[in-house]
Amino acid sequence: MAALVLGFGGLGYQRVRLHQLDQRAETVEMVTKVASTLPDVQMWQDFDAIAKLSQPVSAAQDEILWAALKD
Repeated sequence: MAALVLGFGGLGYQRVRLHQLDQRAETVEMVTKVASTLPDVQMWQDFDAIAKLSQPVSAAQDEILWAALKD
């Protein structure tokens, strides 16, 4: 009787463990799909330079640019 209880206990544990592994595999698959749609890492490395482009330019900087264009 004890062997039967241990056998069913082992089978139950194995089923639970396989179910957990299946859930992890589904999660990894979902994360992989989402990660493939994210922008390239290079964009994030240039983010500071891109953000500075949207800042207003001062009049002194405009004068320097106009002088460079006139040459």
